[in-house]
Amino acid sequence: MNVHFNEALEALILYFKENPSVIDNNGVYHGERIWVQPSEALSTIGRKYVYLNNCNGLIAKYNMQTGEIII
Repeated sequence: MNVHFNEALEALILYFKENPSVIDNNGVYHGERIWVQPSEALSTIGRKYVYLNNCNGLIAKYNMQTGEIII
């Protein structure tokens, strides 16, 4: 597994624990659990961001410099 993907996944899990009621950029409601599991194979790693994707598209962006998750 890629180190940056693992960091992004951990940050996403922490984000959902701290913000249990979230509506993502696709208008999907997430309450107390991650309904959309990112796929390492479908996710991409850029210079600044890890783009967490699954078969439905983009779930979140992870800023590698700041550790911030953007939903």
